[in-house]
This record gives sequence, structure tokens and C-alpha cells, in this order.
Amino acid sequence: MWEKIRGLSMSGFPKSEMEDKFLLTNVTGTIKPNTMTALMGPSGAGKSTLLDVLAMRKNTGTIEGELLVNGSEPGAAYKRLVGYVEQRDILLPFLTPKEILFYTARIRLPRSVGTAYINERVAKVINELGLDVCQDTMIGNAQIRGISGGQAKRVNIGIELITDPRVLFLDEPTTGLDSATALEVMMVMRDITNRGRTTIATIHQPSTDVFNLFDKLCLLVAGNVVYLGPADSAVSYFEDIGFVYDDAMNPADYLIAVTGSGTGNGEKMVEGPDLTLKHFVEKYQGSQVSKNRMESTLNHKQSQLQRLELRRKSLVNTEPVRFINPSTWNTWQCLLRTVAGRKRDKGYWLSRFARVIFMTFLLCTTFPQQDKSCSASYNIVSVLNFGVMVFGFGAMSFLPGLMQTRNFFYRERQAQAYQVSSFYASEFLSELPVTIAQATLWTALNYPIIGLRASVSAGLLYFVILVISSEVGFAIAQCFTYLAKDMEQAAEMMLPVVLLNFLFAGFYIQRPLIPDYFIWCYYISFLGYAFSAFGINQWPSGECDGWQYCQGGTSITVCNDVIQSQWGIGVAGYSDQLWISMVGLCGLWVVWRILAYLALRFCRHDKR
Repeated sequence: MWEKIRGLSMSGFPKSEMEDKFLLTNVTGTIKPNTMTALMGPSGAGKSTLLDVLAMRKNTGTIEGELLVNGSEPGAAYKRLVGYVEQRDILLPFLTPKEILFYTARIRLPRSVGTAYINERVAKVINELGLDVCQDTMIGNAQIRGISGGQAKRVNIGIELITDPRVLFLDEPTTGLDSATALEVMMVMRDITNRGRTTIATIHQPSTDVFNLFDKLCLLVAGNVVYLGPADSAVSYFEDIGFVYDDAMNPADYLIAVTGSGTGNGEKMVEGPDLTLKHFVEKYQGSQVSKNRMESTLNHKQSQLQRLELRRKSLVNTEPVRFINPSTWNTWQCLLRTVAGRKRDKGYWLSRFARVIFMTFLLCTTFPQQDKSCSASYNIVSVLNFGVMVFGFGAMSFLPGLMQTRNFFYRERQAQAYQVSSFYASEFLSELPVTIAQATLWTALNYPIIGLRASVSAGLLYFVILVISSEVGFAIAQCFTYLAKDMEQAAEMMLPVVLLNFLFAGFYIQRPLIPDYFIWCYYISFLGYAFSAFGINQWPSGECDGWQYCQGGTSITVCNDVIQSQWGIGVAGYSDQLWISMVGLCGLWVVWRILAYLALRFCRHDKR
């Protein structure tokens, strides 16, 4: 039950126009158990706003009014006890319906229930939603062929049903579906309601068959209720007011035409009186339908023990959230889910290893077995820089996958499925073994063929620098993915950071030649620290003993010139510079990791 709810939002307006804008005005009503209710109205009527308020998913603006759930205060766990199906089908494309339901159950249900119960629960949901024929088919997306749109919508619903919620909210469940598929989905929802659930859905232009499935209708116009009662009585209610109904008309189209044209929101499509919004509201409030509802509401309130008062309270949930499972369990389940999908993602493996193999072939054929000549020392500097670039900013290719998982994370955060740290840790842990495998392949092929310093310790350090460089790049990609609204914006934001790291890494502009006012760019360039560490690892003493004589001078003089011109390091204190470089590289990894976590935790693009 809700009473006199008013939604207030001031976001999105210039300062000069900053004023109270009510999206809902004194919206009052009651939803009885085991009923199917439609929230309808013209565009901008406040349907989704009301749905979000009732589901406690609204996270912008403020509200005032009263909200009761079975007479009790909907506390911090409320969002875990109801289901909310978003308009978009936000799914993980490389999982099957059975897998995504299984891992959702592992995360959202108490870990004490056991695998046998979870398998039973998944099988029941699959059977309820008619997903038997596609339960082992990859979900897919716009680029990858998978299940149909109607099946994807049912999987979307199934994710919310897995916890067996008593109330299910749906935002435009038929959007993007043809009429036959839309009817199929809504018949499933009718069946779910008949089995003992309360269903509330916003819906836009439903067919006659879909409209007739609803028990109750809440018709909104500009944030005001103009009808709340039995769905099959709505047409006769407006006929009594004076609006002519043609039996050939779709009832939903008739109702939208009446409320739209009658309030000046569109061309008049139905013959009837010219009523303003105020008249619509007054007629409803004085109608028998409204009186019956008010009587039902009063009787219901008398039996209630508790009330939740929302006195212009911020909609951001400030109550401490208690998750159903510990963070370590949630991290492990998120990791297993990622691995299950990733094994089918051919594009992921191609982007990670095809690049490494191609670049390795390019380097090994261009710089095979470098000797100890003067030119070879410059070639090796180029090889070292190339390795830094490949591993440091191969991270740009991570953006699409990161954006996809981020959007799914937003969905699960709204349901309080797991801690932010659990998702963040699982992303890091899922990528680390792949990074190690890439670095192992690169080192095993490039190191001996090109002829870098023959030493086990040198080869191992080379490998470690590659891994850390790649992890820093991955952290940077995560940070901008979580900061940006979409992938295009993330790429635009990340590009200047990439260019600064490249330009001031010490290869294109040698460190001694960087202007004083730009030297700070060198010290925040993780590529600079990696490049420096590579160079010192290659020439650990700061001298090139044993290299061949070059025309016009000794090998030591020429090779030292190479080292000092690139990194500005003399023999004195040279060995200490290796640890300075490694500490700088690791320090930037920590900094970017923290920034990425903060961006994920506090920068929200799922505002409602």
C-alpha cells in the first residue's frame, strides 16, 4: 500500500531554472496479493517513476509520503525480497540460461541451501518460464547468435524469480517484442501470478489480449492518478464520463487516447468532453471506484502495526546493507561465472593471444638474434619499448568486455546481490591468469630468439615487468570504464592518458630532454618505469662489457651513451635505479587499482 507519494526531482535543470518539479503528485493506492496490475499512461506520465519508488529502486531526487509492505517497514533487505525486471535484457551473452540462473542462485540464495536445492530451484524456474528447449543454448547478443528475444526476456524474468519473490516488478516487459512474443511473455506472467505472486508492470500500448490479462489498472497522467481499479471496468468508467468507445478499438489505445487528448498532450482521437488534468483527477477522486479503493485502503490500514514515513527523505538508501552471503563466497561465485562464460568467448581469446603471437612474429622476424654491435644496442632499446607498449596498453581491447560486465553488475547491485568488492576482486582474479599466460608466451618466444641478456634471473624479471605493466593497463581500463557513461566515452577519456604515457615514457623523448615543466609526466608514466626497469635488467652493471668495438670508439663508451641518452643514468647508483623503477611501477598499479575501485563504488550510471 502507498499513500500520498510525491516524487521530487531537481536534477537535469539549469541553475537558473532550478525549482521543485514533481514527477508524482499525491499518488495513493493499494495492491492486493496475487494480482496482476498494469501501470499505464501517456509518455512522461510517471509510470516508471512510480514503479521505481514502489520497488525502492529510485536513487535520485527525494520523496515524501507513506509506504507500507504488509503493514511493515520495507527495510534494508526489501530489495532482495522482491524481483525487479528491467526494460533492457541485461544478460551475460556467453552463458546459457541454465548457467546464468544457477550462478544467480548461488549468489542470491544462502550458501547453506546446497547444490541439490539450487539445481531443483533452477529446474523449476526453467519449467515455469518454458525455457526447457533453450536451457543449454548460449544466450548471445546482437553480434552473437543465441536465443530469441522472447526467450531472453523470460531469462531476464527468471533471474528475478530464482529467489522466489512474493512481489515482481516489471518495467515495460513487452518493449522490443512483436505482438505474438509479447503475448507469450505476458501469459507467462499471468501464470506466475496465478501461482501466488503479486505482479506490477509498466506497459506501453499493449494489445487487447495482453490488456485483458491484467486484474487491475493504474492509469497515470502527468504524475497524477486518473484511474485505479479493476482493469475490465476502466473502459466503462470513461464511457460514463462521456468518452465514446468503439467496440472495435483496443481498450488500451482508447484509454491512452482519452487521457492524452483530454489533457492537451496529443491530438484528440476520441469523441468526448474537453477535460483538463484537474478535471480528470477530481472526477476520479469523486467516483465510486475511488471511494471503493479508499474504503479498502482504510480497512487495510486499521490492521497494520507499522508505517514507514518518508518525510522528504533522500531516496539514496542510507541503511547499512546486509548481504546474504560473505564477500569471499560472492567473489568466488562471480569468478566461476566469469570463467564459465569466458571459455566460449572466442573473441576474447583471439584478442588476448592472437595479438601476442602476431607481435612476437613481427619482432622475431625484424630483430632476430641481435649481436653485440652498436646498432644492436639501439635495436634492443626499441624491442624493450615495444614490449612495454604491447602489454601496457593492450588494455584498450578490454573496454567492450568490461562495459558489458559493468552493466550486469549495476543490475545485481540494485538487487543487493553482493558487495562491490566481490565483483571488483573477481574481475581482477579472472584476468590475472590470462595476463600471466600472455607474458609467459611472449617471454618464451621473444627472449631467446631476439637474443636478450642470457640469464634466468633476467628472464624472470622481464616476465614480471610484463605482467605488472599489463595489470596497470587493465586497472586504467577499468577505471575509465567505471567513470564513463558508455564505451565511446571511456575510450575518449582513456586516450589522453595513453598518449601521455607513451610520449613521456623515455623512448620518444629521452628522459634528460624532457622539459622541466613536463617532467612530472615522466614520474606518473607507468610505461616510463617499466621501460627503465627493462633497460637496467638488460644492462645490469650500467656498462656493456664484452660488446664489440664500434668504429670510432670502444664498445663500453658507445653502449653507455645509449643507456645515458635513454634514461639519464650513470654508472653511480645505477643498480639502485632498478628498484626505484620497480617500486614506481608497483606504486602506480596500486594507485590505479584504488582509483578503479572508487570509480566503481561511487560513480553510478544506473540512476533512476
